[in-house]
Amino acid sequence: MVTNDLTGPFNAVPDTAVPPTNREFFARISTGSGLPQLTYRAEIATPTVPISSARLRAAGFSFRP
Repeated sequence: MVTNDLTGPFNAVPDTAVPPTNREFFARISTGSGLPQLTYRAEIATPTVPISSARLRAAGFSFRP
């Protein structure tokens, strides 16, 4: 980002990935830590559709396996 003087938001995820909901994400953390589930009040929503990294790739970035 700094080297190429890029500004603004860029998504660095595979294009077909739909991120987990906040409820799913925090449930994994709670379960993995042996803690009780959090009470989710839907105050912050996560995307429900695939996110595109096309803008990042157009700037010259490429993903490596």
